[in-house]
Amino acid sequence: MVQFKAKTARSTFLLVPVLLVFMLTPAFGVFKVWPLPSAMSAGLTLFCVGLFFGIMLLTRRDSTFRFNTAVFLFLGLLAVLAVSVALNSYAYETAWRWYLIAFIVCVMALVAASELKAYDPQKFYNTLSHFLWAGCFIYAAMSLLKYYGLLTLVFSWVEPGGGRLSGVWGQSNLTTTTCWLGLLAGAVVFSRKERKGWWYASILIFGWTLASAASRMSWLMVTGLLALIFVSYLSRYRAEDTLGASRMLLRGVVLVVILLFVAPLLNQPLREALVSFGLLDGSSVVSLAGRDVFHDGARLTELVKLFSVMDTFSVSQWFFGVGPGHYPAFSYHADMLLPPEGLIAGTWLHSHNLFSMIFVEFGLVGLVVLVAFVVSIALAALKAPMNLRRFFSIGAIGLLFIHSNLEFPLWNLWFLVLLCLLMTNLFDVKELKGDSKWLKPVAGICGLLMVLALLVNVGYQYSRIVDVALNSQRDKQDYQALAFLANDSLMGPYAVLRKYRDFAPEAANIDWQLQEVRRMKAWQPRDLVVLREFSLLILKQDMREACKVAEQAAYRYPSSGPIMLDHSLLAEVLSPGEITEIANCIEKGLAPRGETILSMQIKNQAEIIK
Repeated sequence: MVQFKAKTARSTFLLVPVLLVFMLTPAFGVFKVWPLPSAMSAGLTLFCVGLFFGIMLLTRRDSTFRFNTAVFLFLGLLAVLAVSVALNSYAYETAWRWYLIAFIVCVMALVAASELKAYDPQKFYNTLSHFLWAGCFIYAAMSLLKYYGLLTLVFSWVEPGGGRLSGVWGQSNLTTTTCWLGLLAGAVVFSRKERKGWWYASILIFGWTLASAASRMSWLMVTGLLALIFVSYLSRYRAEDTLGASRMLLRGVVLVVILLFVAPLLNQPLREALVSFGLLDGSSVVSLAGRDVFHDGARLTELVKLFSVMDTFSVSQWFFGVGPGHYPAFSYHADMLLPPEGLIAGTWLHSHNLFSMIFVEFGLVGLVVLVAFVVSIALAALKAPMNLRRFFSIGAIGLLFIHSNLEFPLWNLWFLVLLCLLMTNLFDVKELKGDSKWLKPVAGICGLLMVLALLVNVGYQYSRIVDVALNSQRDKQDYQALAFLANDSLMGPYAVLRKYRDFAPEAANIDWQLQEVRRMKAWQPRDLVVLREFSLLILKQDMREACKVAEQAAYRYPSSGPIMLDHSLLAEVLSPGEITEIANCIEKGLAPRGETILSMQIKNQAEIIK
């Protein structure tokens, strides 16, 4: 036992920097390249989980594996994934392979975290809460620097923020969730400290960032945290060590709500001054108080899609879904059945609700697995008094749950692994005894090597995509590099997307290019992909198919209307009569939206100027 404790203490010491880097990962995401804006955060998360798993298991010589109930969620989803993939056809295996990797990584994170918690639950919780606060605090500070154009002085590629703060994540709602997680962690951390200076600094930084992000989701976060505070005071769940954190969190929430109204008033003159210094291009400010809380057409449209096409599902799709990674194609085809008033001119890669997303891609069986696990979390949360450790985990999981029913944070690997750590902190550790003391070290080294090999493979390919993206004078070699990467099963489709963005279609091999673009369309029918298909059909002079695609594209992506007409003219392969025919097809697609080619051209130009 003494030897076990000594080895665990050494591994814990080694894991401190790993966990710290993981919590700081969102702040490292300042470098982004389309179409993989979250590649840096996902890569760092993979690296940290690989080290975490490898160190924890390599330093053990006991035959007992430790885990928690959350493992069964991902094992269940892995089983459903295997059946769903077998029942559905795939244009690109990328669509489901990243799901497979994410679920395996989560199992690794849960096993490693359970091993660490088994040694000292209090130390595990302390490390988790302290590092989460620190990571979110640094993230929020960097997001504010980006918003005011100051981060651009350090990193030239970082674009200053617009009227609404998007943060380092590049997405206002992800930034909002990160800040509320930081506020909760701060209340827990500083409830045990006499000096509160950093706590009030946290309230200011988090509150100012939340006010600048102006996410309507903040009102739901406020409601959720107030409910958590209320429950923690009930006699059944009351715990003495939690009362201080509850009071601090209540003060923090109230002060943040005040900042939500006050900060935008101060932001306006501050941003105007920064414009005069040349740090910002515009001084516009979005205030949460001025946003309509109940107007949410995008999320309602996603639910309408689901109900409008359910009668077209086959028996296998009802039980096992359309396939992991197939939501973009499902959403695109469902859009064509909706009235134009409900359509949003964008590409939906995910649903805005965790349950509908799982149902569409994994079917009723996957939904049952998810619902059963949500119930198990609720039972675990309510079965005992809410001590400080449970207060922290329940609150943080609740914040992620709120966001997951409005958007898709759990499709970001960092948030998914963070959820695994929080669930480990909530659930009791279970044990499974093996026969050999060498099994854990072998599993540890295999897991570590698997992650490192994966990172080397995708890291090299990502670096090639970045090289092309950053090269202002792209040539034939860059085109060939992307064409070569297109064959990879993990990064290939992303290289193709980059190729479509940076290079025009080839004049030769049009049939092969059409085959490729239709595979891409079956994977993710983005506006860029549909435009590529149209351009190739024009080069092929296939007027019938070009007209069909033009009408559909103009209806689904109205901004593409003038662009398609430009492509038709630049190709120089159509007669004036054929150009007129294409223009009529585009107009036909735009008509249900009350638009014309001319009106959309004016709107496109206004968007560019803005």
